[in-house]
Amino acid sequence: NRIKPMKLSHGTFYYTLAVSCALLCFSPVAADEGSVSPSIWEFTIEPKPMIYKSGNVTYGNRLFMLPTDDCGVQIHAWFTSYNKEALKNLEGQDIEMDVVILEGENNYPLMNEAYLEYVLDPSFGDLDLLFSIASFRLGNLSSAETLLNWEDMGATGFQMTAPSDEVFDVPVESWDFSGFRPAVQELLTWCKGNQA
Repeated sequence: NRIKPMKLSHGTFYYTLAVSCALLCFSPVAADEGSVSPSIWEFTIEPKPMIYKSGNVTYGNRLFMLPTDDCGVQIHAWFTSYNKEALKNLEGQDIEMDVVILEGENNYPLMNEAYLEYVLDPSFGDLDLLFSIASFRLGNLSSAETLLNWEDMGATGFQMTAPSDEVFDVPVESWDFSGFRPAVQELLTWCKGNQA
């Protein structure tokens, strides 16, 4: 199943997530390791029902999957960059970005372009942060159960890759499947329980 393009505009949702991301970027450091604890997939209903995970490379890079009314999913990604001006110039455009499903040594392409819907400039109180967040709209899946099927077929995660480091100073991000199945099952349970 390939991801289908979608149209979605929820300015308030993206702003709320940007503020949340800014706060999470300053999450506590594990004292014994000297680094941020690894992220796992989680289900939440605030600020909207979704599953999400922080990136394996950059903690502020996030992958979000939001349920649709018929229990499909809308897929969004945040990709951070210190190249704020170059990023802002790409807002509202389809840009070259490879999105793949990882399976061992293999990559299975989902798309080679992604729509950069918003560029967010988060702040922490009066402090403007040094990075911006590209909010990508990646597409729709008609059923969230497709996500479980991918894992059953051996998928181990997702990866997004920019063509160079000109705009995204860290051009590759991945999200493994740690906690993926329980989070998707929680999303499906919530969705089926809230269908009209």
